[in-house]
Amino acid sequence: MDLNSIFFGALALISIAIFFYFGRFQASKKQTERDNRPQWGKSLIEYRGCLIQAFIILGAIIILNYLLF
Repeated sequence: MDLNSIFFGALALISIAIFFYFGRFQASKKQTERDNRPQWGKSLIEYRGCLIQAFIILGAIIILNYLLF
């Protein structure tokens, strides 16, 4: 086992420990019962324009990468 595996393994364990430590805390009523909460129930159709732009940009990056390298 090399030093790289030990380092990133320890980093993963520390990250998981921190995640579970902060997972114990709950949000306050002021945070959960506010008027301007995000609408997580939006359908995918409302994000269609953003998705199309993302796919066009991703396609352009892939094509340019293929042509240049």
